[in-house]
Amino acid sequence: MASSKTIKYIFFAATSFVALAASVQAQDFSVRSSESNDSTSLTFSLFFDGTSIDGTDDVLMHGTQSVDEGLAGDTFSWVVTAVTDWNTATAQSQISANTLGTYLSGLTAGQIGAAGNGRIGVVGGSNDGEIGDGEALIFDFDVSGLNNSSVLSLNTAYSAATTDAAFDFVIYDSGDNTVVTSAFNSTNFRPDLGDQVVQSDWIMVLSGTGGEGVTGDWRLNHLLLGFTPTAVPEPGTFALLAGCAAFVSIMLRRRS
Repeated sequence: MASSKTIKYIFFAATSFVALAASVQAQDFSVRSSESNDSTSLTFSLFFDGTSIDGTDDVLMHGTQSVDEGLAGDTFSWVVTAVTDWNTATAQSQISANTLGTYLSGLTAGQIGAAGNGRIGVVGGSNDGEIGDGEALIFDFDVSGLNNSSVLSLNTAYSAATTDAAFDFVIYDSGDNTVVTSAFNSTNFRPDLGDQVVQSDWIMVLSGTGGEGVTGDWRLNHLLLGFTPTAVPEPGTFALLAGCAAFVSIMLRRRS
C-alpha cells in the first residue's frame, strides 16, 4: 500500500501538470443567422479550431471571434424552431406544476421567418416575420462535442423591437426538469441571461407577449455567448509529467 508521503508525491505531480497548463480566458462572441428564406428550423453549428470560433455556411459570425489559444476540436450547436401558441400565464402555471417539458412538447409548430440580415422571427401574425403575442422561438442546445474543460455560456440576446414590445424568456433543463432562469413580460431587449453555463439538455424559449397591455412585436438579432476553451499545456509540461510519473513509479516500488 502507498504511504501518505507517496500519495503527496502523486498529488504534487498532478498539481504541477495543472499549474503548467496555459491559462485561458472566457471570450465573448455573437452569432446570427445568414438565412434569408423562411424555414421550419434553423441549425447553428460552430467549432473551435484552437485560435478562433467559426461556423457552418448558415451561421453569420458577428464581430470578432478571436479566442485565447486553446485545445482545438470543440464543437457545439443549437437548433431553433418556432411555435405559435405560447401563453405566459399557462407557462407560469406549468412551471409551478413541474410540467413545463410536457407543455413545450405540446405547442403548435410554426415557421421561422428569416430576414437575411441576421434577424429571425415567426411567420404569421399581424407583423409577419416578427415575434408577436403567443409566438416563440425555441432553442435546443447540444454541447456534447466540447472538450472536458471547455465551457459555453449564455450572456445576452440582442433584439430589434417595436414600440411597446415585450417578451418572455425561459431557460429549461429538460434532463432535470428544472427552470434555470426566467423572466416574463420583460421590456429589456438585451436581457442578462446570467452567463449561464450551457448544458446539452437545455432548452431556451424566447417569446412575444401581449401581457399587461403590451402589444408590440420584435425580432431576434443575435445571441451573445461566452466560450472558454480547454487549456493547452505549455511546452515541456509533458516531459515534466513523464518525469513525475517515473518518480512516482520508483517510489511505489520502493514502498511495496
